[in-house]
Amino acid sequence: MLWSRRVLLVVAISFLPPQAMAKFTSETSQQSFCGWLLSSTVSPAKQAFERQLFFTKRKMGLEYVRASGLGQRGFLDSSPEQTAENSEKYEAMGIHWWGHSFAVKKTIEEAREHDSKFTGLSKIMYLISDVDVSDLDDSTPKEIIQARFKEVVANGKMVGWDDSEAMITGNPIPAKFVEADMKRVRGMVLPEKVDYFTLDDRGARFTNSGWVFTKIRGELTYATLFESNSKTIRDLESKARNKARKGYTFTFNENFTEALNAARDQLRVVKNPVIGKPEKSPANSRYLIDPDTYNLALEGYKTGHFFSVETRKNGQLVGGIIGSRQGNLIKLDTIFYGYEDKPDGTFKSLVDDAKLAVIAAMKRLHAHKINVADVGMVTPFTASMKGKYVSGTTFLKHLKELKALGPVEIDFTTPWVPEPVEN
Repeated sequence: MLWSRRVLLVVAISFLPPQAMAKFTSETSQQSFCGWLLSSTVSPAKQAFERQLFFTKRKMGLEYVRASGLGQRGFLDSSPEQTAENSEKYEAMGIHWWGHSFAVKKTIEEAREHDSKFTGLSKIMYLISDVDVSDLDDSTPKEIIQARFKEVVANGKMVGWDDSEAMITGNPIPAKFVEADMKRVRGMVLPEKVDYFTLDDRGARFTNSGWVFTKIRGELTYATLFESNSKTIRDLESKARNKARKGYTFTFNENFTEALNAARDQLRVVKNPVIGKPEKSPANSRYLIDPDTYNLALEGYKTGHFFSVETRKNGQLVGGIIGSRQGNLIKLDTIFYGYEDKPDGTFKSLVDDAKLAVIAAMKRLHAHKINVADVGMVTPFTASMKGKYVSGTTFLKHLKELKALGPVEIDFTTPWVPEPVEN
């Protein structure tokens, strides 16, 4: 009976008029609607169905869903599972699967000092706790990581700093301090899905993948790339033409598995603090951290939901992008490229091989009247390609415009050939 009453209540809520809905959402703001759904003791199967109801009841309002997310990445929930069916359904609403991070710090001041090094969606959240996690690393057994996470969230608090407004406007607006409701945290972040990661510049932290509706979204547009008279982009186009004459090709899906493995296994050059010299270490690839994400990409390629853009030198893969597609929404997810070893022990980045793949991708999309691509974060790489943050509301507007194009068959087979310079 409890289950039946809850389902009826959820359905009834979805038809509330706006005024009543506003009252309901304000009264339940101390715990997310998703957390409220899960507050009773029911079977995992029924919990999963209730989560499905949460995500598919669009009459709850996407603006409320966006506002209820945890942190700047707008983390909503660890469930339901990431499947091709769920991805297609939720991404039509602007919701996608992504990672979220929580670093443990002793004080808010220590957390703020760390946070000040990052901007936009590279920011993470912080768990303020006296629980010692210094013994954890990437090789720690999951059961130990998850038990320690439970210990941290049992009595700690979660904080972060939101600089969304500064990212969107470009103005030096101070980041806003945010403290999360720990009841929501415990309801949204499932310990059994938590891992630990240490291998990038954001340092040691708990990680968790799930559904997010980011407060801001990185976008790349054809206009900012090719119609802004950017010298950087003109130089890249010139480089593409020169490389094409020297045996380089720019292919689509020539060997997706090879490209996906290159994205998963790529290295990055970082300074080793012990020896004071740069060295290669594993990149922070979602396909390395989460094997399920890797497997989903392999399956998604078979159904036309994933693709690769590859830069090849005399047939050998040297760089590129892994992308995904839901309808006309194109996501340029992960770039990959290599390094040239120099005689003095340093390394020369070959990042332009990935940038040329971006040029090829955007040129091909434009040929099919798709002039915007979702890049998630605006990293130094995407910023160099004129990527910018927009608000979640603006992203939804662009999503609506893409849907209005109707079915579009994109040529992800024919290689891109750089256009000759017009006389």
